[in-house]
Amino acid sequence: MRSKLGFTLIELLVASAIGAIVVAVTGPAVFQVLTGIKGNNNRFTSLHQVQQAGAWISRDGLRAASITVPEGNGLPLTLVWGDFWPQGQDNVSTVHTVVYTLEGDRLQRQEHLETTVYDSRGNQQGATTVTDTTTVVAQYVVSAVVSWNDGKLQVTLAARRSSSGSKYAEETETYETTPRVGW
Repeated sequence: MRSKLGFTLIELLVASAIGAIVVAVTGPAVFQVLTGIKGNNNRFTSLHQVQQAGAWISRDGLRAASITVPEGNGLPLTLVWGDFWPQGQDNVSTVHTVVYTLEGDRLQRQEHLETTVYDSRGNQQGATTVTDTTTVVAQYVVSAVVSWNDGKLQVTLAARRSSSGSKYAEETETYETTPRVGW
């Protein structure tokens, strides 16, 4: 009587052949799915960066009383606005100067803030406080086109993201803002 404790060589060869066929058929599909995921991640990252930059510039653009766009419609973009409000017996005045620049592939927002306190008679109380901050508002930015036409600020931003072994994904969005007029 023959014992059935193992597999014969033929059974092992048939099982290996079937396994090789399954891997050959499903391997490219799995690779395509993983590559597609990387491409979609790059696309969403690019889109998020453009939207984030657009939100910052639109918000500041709505506040701006003065806009400076350099010749050639690029960056730096300079936005200036001020606020004045009562605070107890005093009045507080702020002047914001925001400059957007492209440093490599990073869109930076540099804000210079001057705060001055005045008494009820309009006399300055103490020294003006100055605060400077720099914030990276978006990465992977490859171009920024800025124009000022018919009282509207228009900004077109493009971001491109790629990772090793996958195609790059580029997203471009245009934002249009109508700033307030004067202070």
